[in-house]
Amino acid sequence: MGFSPWPYDLTQEAVQWTDAAIKAHGDIIEQHFEEGVPWPEALENKPYDAAMRQEMADRSRRMGDYKRVVSINPLNMARNGLADYRGKSCNMPLSGQWKKRRLNDPAVKQAYLQYCNQIIQNLHPDFLLIGVEVNLLQRCKDSSWQDYLELHRYIYGALKRSHPGLPVMASVVCTSYFPGLCSEDNAGDQRAKLKDLLPYVDVLGFSVHPFMSSWTAEKVPDQAFFRELFSLAASKPFAITESSYPAQPWQMQVGLWPVKFNGTQEKQAAFLKAMLEASLSCKPRFISWYSIRDYDQLCRKLPNIPLMIVWRDTGLFDENGQPRQALKIWDTVLKRRRQE
Repeated sequence: MGFSPWPYDLTQEAVQWTDAAIKAHGDIIEQHFEEGVPWPEALENKPYDAAMRQEMADRSRRMGDYKRVVSINPLNMARNGLADYRGKSCNMPLSGQWKKRRLNDPAVKQAYLQYCNQIIQNLHPDFLLIGVEVNLLQRCKDSSWQDYLELHRYIYGALKRSHPGLPVMASVVCTSYFPGLCSEDNAGDQRAKLKDLLPYVDVLGFSVHPFMSSWTAEKVPDQAFFRELFSLAASKPFAITESSYPAQPWQMQVGLWPVKFNGTQEKQAAFLKAMLEASLSCKPRFISWYSIRDYDQLCRKLPNIPLMIVWRDTGLFDENGQPRQALKIWDTVLKRRRQE
């Protein structure tokens, strides 16, 4: 059980507090690299930009001796095509032939495999996700799903030959598999196409943010929801690669309309209790909560990134560093799992 090391502020103090809290309340750390891929450098096996090399070293250092989950993605943040370019800065526009390449292009396959190997060499993951929330591609650009599968199968096969002991994963968004939760998704089609992916993962990852659906924060999923979700992994091991629930109300613009999310501490605690109690019997490989502390300070300093608000108030600590009700539930299950 653990967290992503998302700091609540752009200060060294915030980084140190976050690292200490993760180590006090967990035993895994999950690092997300979704700021683009250094495509041309990876293809030609050339050094990455110095800033990225330094970032990989810093993130590896922050994970210390804890179990390491590393998530990378060939898909862009919109989940509708090839990931952006990581050069001197994050998510730079693709240029030249990279703007035209499909996900199954031979150059994409070769470059992404080289990138995976660099991540393994520098981050030493205990679990490697080679695709994040990949089923959203079905929603955003279904015509590219077969291209993605071809890429994924190629990378999976190559990594199993070179790193047979490393669990290779991909994650999927949980709400897509339940009729009525997301109007953009065909739940039956989503479930059918999940079967195409399962042979090419050692562990299936579930991204669990159920308030980002028609439920908003009005309904809390119960244990039956989680048992059905976990059953979708069939005979495969599974993990919860991301999870969250807001503990405060907030709103965001969705299309033309503002949507309010009525999060509360009580709902957050009920969500976490249901998820963890279902997990005790279903035995995921690991459980990752997205943000350990609310990051209001960070949002004030980075006001032009609208999606940051989605997880701003989902911490098990509030913005002042005070523990929420859900933290006690988390710690109780963590202690129990450690004793098993």
